[in-house]
Amino acid sequence: MPRIFASLAVAKLLLFVGAAGLGLYGSGHSDRHIILALLGLFMTCLIQVLSFTYLSVGGKVLIQAVHFGRLEADGIGPTKQAKRKFARCIGVAVLLMVGVVATGASAWRSGNPHSYHLPAILLFLCGWGWLHVFEFRILRSFCRLLDETLKAYSPLGVGSRSESLLSGR
Repeated sequence: MPRIFASLAVAKLLLFVGAAGLGLYGSGHSDRHIILALLGLFMTCLIQVLSFTYLSVGGKVLIQAVHFGRLEADGIGPTKQAKRKFARCIGVAVLLMVGVVATGASAWRSGNPHSYHLPAILLFLCGWGWLHVFEFRILRSFCRLLDETLKAYSPLGVGSRSESLLSGR
C-alpha cells in the first residue's frame, strides 16, 4: 500500500503542477486550469479514502488474527493509534483543500488571482508535502505491523488452507 500511496501522490502532484502552469502562464485557459485543479482535488480525496479504508480493513484483519490466533495483543494499540493519526491528517487535508478552493473561487470571481490564491497554493503545497510524508510513514509502519502479525498467525495452519484453495489442490 505505501507504494500505491506514493504513486497516487505523484500523479496528484502532476495534476497540480499542470493546473499551476495553466493558471500562471495559460492566459485564456482558465477552464482547463479549473478542471485540472478539480481533478487534483478529487485525486486527493481518493487517496485519503483509499488509505483510511486500508487502515480500517487492515486493522480489522489484524485484530481478528490476534484474537483467533491467540497472539499477543501488542499490535492492537498501534493499529488504533495509526488510524487516529491518519484521521487527524484527513482533517488537515480538508482544511487545506477548503482554503485553496475558497481563495481560487474568490480570485476567479474578482479577476485578481495573485492576491490570496497564490499564497494559499504555496501553503497547500508545503502542507501537502509534509502531510504525505507523515501519512506515508503511518502506512509503512502499519504495513510492517500487519505483515508481522499475519506471519505469526500463518504457522497456525490458517495460511495452508487458503493456499491449497488457491492452487486447486
